[in-house]
Amino acid sequence: MNRTQQWASGVILALVAHVSPESAATSSIPAQTDAAFAAICKTGSEDRPDPAWMRQSFEGDHCSLPQEPQVLDGTKASRDELIAGVAAAKKFAAAADRYQECINAYLNQRKHEAERAGQPVKLTLVAIETHRIIASEASKKRVRNRIAMAVDDFNAEGSECPQ
Repeated sequence: MNRTQQWASGVILALVAHVSPESAATSSIPAQTDAAFAAICKTGSEDRPDPAWMRQSFEGDHCSLPQEPQVLDGTKASRDELIAGVAAAKKFAAAADRYQECINAYLNQRKHEAERAGQPVKLTLVAIETHRIIASEASKKRVRNRIAMAVDDFNAEGSECPQ
């Protein structure tokens, strides 16, 4: 478990301790439309994209998940395309880190506001924001694995080296 996941787990446990059964029963999840949960069906792919709502701001947090870079086929890519793909993967990872920092800052702000008001932070907010952080980590891992596979494929088959 990385530091972000440890922090998120600690926040959830701390907040659960501050929620009374009465306030938990009155918490509600924001209304969603059918479009927000439209099926994502792809064949021939082992991974599944994050739902559209993961990329959008939640409850005014102003944090938006960056778009993953295109999948690169290392067997067909040129050296320049591969270098650009590696750069895009690094740029995505940095943007995903900023996204997670944004969510952490927002949760800390909401926690301090709740403490000043003598109220618990809404568990739905913490749960959804924590899920967004965990999904962002999975997205970074997916992009990192894809670019590593492209580099391996390029080195094995498409290195443009004379035979």
